Amino acid sequence: MAHVRKQMRDAVIARLKSEFGDEFVGDAVRLMRSFTKSDLPFVAVVVSDTVAPTDNNPPGCRVDNRGFIIAIRACVHEDDEDALDVLDVIGTRIETSLVDGSVLGVGRLLNWRLGGTVGPEPQPVSDGTLIASTTTFTAGMFTLDADPETNLHS
Repeated sequence: MAHVRKQMRDAVIARLKSEFGDEFVGDAVRLMRSFTKSDLPFVAVVVSDTVAPTDNNPPGCRVDNRGFIIAIRACVHEDDEDALDVLDVIGTRIETSLVDGSVLGVGRLLNWRLGGTVGPEPQPVSDGTLIASTTTFTAGMFTLDADPETNLHS
């Protein structure tokens, strides 16, 4: 099994691939590689988490409340006509396909919520500039400190 952060990332990517297609969705590391206009549009996913203890049990038996931030970066090329409109369409599809966190199949999530969208932001690519906006979701999950691979409510 993998860390719950990876499980979450993989589940969000799989859900978005079913919406946009395999070649248009991946993890955020892809944005660090060379991009050209033909690689866009692209949707990149990054998942980060914070951990807060919920009890005073001894090490190895502590229940941790993980707070996830799921950032989904939609990218289009600056040359696209109506780039901002295209980003809005992609953003709408992201929001509607992820409206219910239970479809991800990672177990029970606490307070799955849309956090909002930031952008547009420019980023240089091989043949110009991509324009991106980032939509975030937040959620919580309980794990044991000794087992960050298992959602206690899966």
